[in-house]
Formats: sequence, structure tokens, C-alpha cells
Amino acid sequence: MLVLALIAQLRTPFDPFGEYPIQLVQNRDDPLSAGPSVAVGNPVRVTATKCLDHPEPVTVSGSLQWHLLEPERTSIGVVSDSIGTRIPGCEDFMFRNPWPQAAAALSRRILTEGGTPVWQITGQETPAQGGVTQTWETEVFHVIQEGD
Repeated sequence: MLVLALIAQLRTPFDPFGEYPIQLVQNRDDPLSAGPSVAVGNPVRVTATKCLDHPEPVTVSGSLQWHLLEPERTSIGVVSDSIGTRIPGCEDFMFRNPWPQAAAALSRRILTEGGTPVWQITGQETPAQGGVTQTWETEVFHVIQEGD
């Protein structure tokens, strides 16, 4: 019986994460917009809840990507592998996401051409000891020119 329990443990990947609801973008840089709006270059401020369904703290590594959704589609990886610790239960965080140079340059070009860039930031967290990766995402937000 003990052998079967050990085999079941070996087959079940370590999955300590609970829910990671959509992160809410706090920027409202365009006062006429009903939704999240960010002036290109301003940090994207988000509130996030991250939950751990494990009885002990877990060290995690994370990464993130910026995704242009409109008027064209592209993704920009950000070299910002981070290390953190998640504690049992749910925690609320406030993050300030600086613009990658490529995302800011692309947004400025689209704005100059009369378009409205629409972005979303996504990321992943993985237990440092290995296991199931948890994905998170922000609300979709549109971008305006600096000073608008």
C-alpha cells in the first residue's frame, strides 16, 4: 500500500497555487475613458491577489510578457525573472510595471499613425523546486500619448 502511495505522489506534480484572479489596472490616464488607460511610458500600476493552497510558504520564480492586442498582434518578453515567496492563503499586491523599450517604441509609432494600442500583461509563476506553473494576466488597457 505504501508503494502505491509513493507512486501516486511521484505522478502528481507539485501544485501549491490557488486562484490568481485577473489583475486590475489602476491607471486612468485618459479621464474620458471608462476603462483602464495608460500614457505610454507611465508605469502600469496593477493590484493583484495571489493565493497559495499549500500549508507552508513556497518560493516561486516568475516572468512576464507584454502582449499588443490591437491594432496588430505581437508579444514582447521581459527579462525580469523574479524570485518571491508565497505564503498560505491569499495576499494582495500592488505592482508597478515599467514599459519595455520595445513596447513603448511600438506604442508611440502606432499613436503617431493615428491608432490606439491595446495591451495586456501576462506572466507565470513556478515553484522553485519545480511543479505546476500558475499563469496570471492583467486587464486589457489602452494607451494614450504622454501629456494627453
